[in-house]
Amino acid sequence: MRRFVVRHKVILLICLLALVIRVAFFLALQPWDEEGLKENLLITDAKGYHQIALEILSCGGYPSSETFRTPVYPLFVAMMYSLFAGKLAAVLLLQVLLDVVVVFLTYLLGMEVFESRGTGQVAGFLYAISLLPPYFCTRLRTEILFTLILVIGVLIFVKALKVLRPWTFALAGLLIGVATLVKPATLLLPVLMGAVAVWQGRGGRPRRAVIGAVVLLAAFAVTISPWQFRNYRLYGHYALSSIQSTNMCYWSVAMTKAHTEGTSREEALEELVGTSVEGITNPFDQGPILNRIAFEYIRTHVADYIYCHMKGTMNVFLGTAKGGVLKTFRPGWEGWSEDVPLAETTWARTARLLRSAREEYFLGPLLATKQLIEYAFVIVGCVVVFHSREKRLYVVFLILATLYFAGVSGVIGHARYKVPTIPLYLAVSARGFFEIFEVRKRRRRRAGSTD
Repeated sequence: MRRFVVRHKVILLICLLALVIRVAFFLALQPWDEEGLKENLLITDAKGYHQIALEILSCGGYPSSETFRTPVYPLFVAMMYSLFAGKLAAVLLLQVLLDVVVVFLTYLLGMEVFESRGTGQVAGFLYAISLLPPYFCTRLRTEILFTLILVIGVLIFVKALKVLRPWTFALAGLLIGVATLVKPATLLLPVLMGAVAVWQGRGGRPRRAVIGAVVLLAAFAVTISPWQFRNYRLYGHYALSSIQSTNMCYWSVAMTKAHTEGTSREEALEELVGTSVEGITNPFDQGPILNRIAFEYIRTHVADYIYCHMKGTMNVFLGTAKGGVLKTFRPGWEGWSEDVPLAETTWARTARLLRSAREEYFLGPLLATKQLIEYAFVIVGCVVVFHSREKRLYVVFLILATLYFAGVSGVIGHARYKVPTIPLYLAVSARGFFEIFEVRKRRRRRAGSTD
């Protein structure tokens, strides 16, 4: 243990800093007031997770009526309720601790990809001081648990690309499967991972790389299959969730139509769907109808949809943690919203940020500047590894995975969908930061030797 502490003392200090920041968010909620906590937090998605967890505890199993939410996060919440007498604060405190673990995992990811402890330490530090994850530590949302499992899966996948052993690919596929059962956003990610694995094999071991890709996809499919069988048994559809078709039609397409025509989402939805699914009680039977409506609209309004999809994707990267921080530390502040500002241009958004700077203690401009610097160093990190074939492939995968999550959110893109991607792109950004430090160090050495 002592040897571990000495070896990793820098990142352990960074983890301590991360813990202090996250505990500050936790204490700002006044967790000792359980009723007040529930009143403030059990809204929108959180209310649904809370209700499912209570049903699991009362019925002794997952409610058969639930098709929208995948099972792992409600089971996680139910387990904590069972252990701590239904205390919401216990779930949030555990999420705080899990996110500190993500700091350490970000360090390991940076170190594994770039074979540099310094890069890993910078990556861990950048994640530790990011304020978006601490906000979601203190919300009943999937983001923290999902990020934890995803980063472990990515870390093992990078290791698998190096050794090309089937069991490492199998473990990576299993973990991405578990992450998908937390949040279905990773449903297509194994396809990208398989393609990267096959590409890695071009360096001289194509057979092992192809076997690894197949094993990864098989392990992923086996992991999510019990839930799909459950839906087949109850609803006659071998599917993961009914959320995909609902989000596509009720949100992505409806919001595109509302933005294009200058109406509300509710009005657009009424015109799109009307009574098309009326009387259909099976959510999975509604799916094909909603998909047909959605894709018909997209087919006839391709340009409008692409514009809104790209705008939503950009919103994932443009959003900061400002709203979450102010909502946490200034009770009653109403500026935080999860509505997607599709009608707002980038210039208008910047102007709004600057206008409100004094009222928000200049938090918005500071966080936006920090974020832009991180993005700039992502580019530096990419340039640094350009001539290294292996590291280049790992970096390409991390960037593509980041873009994948932003692209999947599409029209409904919001800063919260960025949370799982933060460790991925910060590992690359850290390489850029670390390289700048190394260049300055080398220059000082050369200057010293000439003296």
